[in-house]
Order: sequence, then C-alpha cells, then structure tokens
Amino acid sequence: MALVNEVKTKLDAALLPKPDGYNVGFNSGRAAGQTVPHVHIHIIPRYRGDMADPRGGVRHVIPSKGNYLVDRAAQSSARGGAELNLSIGHPDHSLWNRLENRLVGAREIEVLASFVQLSGLDVIEEKLFQALRANARVRILVGDYLFISDARALDRLRGWIAMVSEEFGADRFDARLVETANLPGEPASFHPKAWRILNDTDGLIAVGSSNLSAAALKTGVE
Repeated sequence: MALVNEVKTKLDAALLPKPDGYNVGFNSGRAAGQTVPHVHIHIIPRYRGDMADPRGGVRHVIPSKGNYLVDRAAQSSARGGAELNLSIGHPDHSLWNRLENRLVGAREIEVLASFVQLSGLDVIEEKLFQALRANARVRILVGDYLFISDARALDRLRGWIAMVSEEFGADRFDARLVETANLPGEPASFHPKAWRILNDTDGLIAVGSSNLSAAALKTGVE
C-alpha cells in the first residue's frame, strides 16, 4: 500500500489537472487478462465525467457485473433495452419455457443446431405452425454432427417444407442439412447452437442448445 501511495503522490505531482480518483489493480492469470508474466500494478487516473456512472469501479472488466448498485431495469436500459438471462435447464428453467411464448408472435424464427431428433420437432411443431399462420418466416439449419440427426426427422422437415409452401408460400419456411464433410475449409465439426426470434418490437437470441430434441428443450441441461 505504501508503494501505491507513493506512486499516486508522484502522479498527482506530474499530472495536470489532478485526477479526481484512481483505479488500482493487477492481472493475475491468463483468464484475468494477464499477458506479461511478471507482477506489475496498474494505476489508472480517473476524472469526474470520464464515464456516465463509475459505480462498480474495477468490476467493469466484466461489463454486466460493473454496477451492482443500480436495479436491473436501469442496467437493461443502459444496454439499449437488452436483458441477459441464464436458463439453467431442467427441472425449473428449461430452454423451451424461454422460447415457446416467443414463437407465436414472431415474424422471424431462425434455428441453428448441430443435429435434429423427432422428439425436438414434436416439441416445437404446434408453436411453429401457429407462428407460420401468423405470417412468420422460419428457417432451420441442422448438421450431421456425429451422424446423430435422425433420418425420420429430416424427412419430416422436408414434409414441412412442402406443406408450408403449398399453404403459405415458398419463401415462408426453409430447412436444410449441413454435411460437414462438404463444408469449405474442411472444419473438424459443425456444432453451432443458437435460436434467433424477432417480433415487431424486440427480439430474443438464445445460445446454448446444440440440438433440436426434447432433452435439449425440456428435460436436459443445455
């Protein structure tokens, strides 16, 4: 602490205008951002107004953890309205609980998954077709990861394409299979995991479920 006070005193003498405060800290370990493998201390001069709300100080190295003193709504507003949530899975926080009510009022639904099972299509079918009847556009992209995609599920997706095209129009629903061996660059695997659901006022992006199955959506931890 004596060293820090000494450096602060020298900084105060050297800097014009004088800082109104300081952040003092060091990085320990690669996960904490350390790139130079020896002990060194960062002393950062701070000035009133250098950011809108400095509360939280060094916690801002993880932006969402920065200001623990403001309420959740204020944090959401500061992020432009975006709200971050963690779904921890079965039994109380299944991914499907986060998704199903969003589907019905959506205008765009995009699903990116590494593989698909009939059980997953059983889960999403009712809400997906409610969205299609309400003029949504749906795209589903699945892969052949470890050859787990069920041929019967792929066949059902083909049937949905034909059904939707006849009833709603050819541009309303598309489903495709990625064959990893045929991808440019020859990646070792195709293992994405995301849902993108947009309505007329906001949207939801869910990252974490690597497949379309009942276990992923309802009974598992993804």
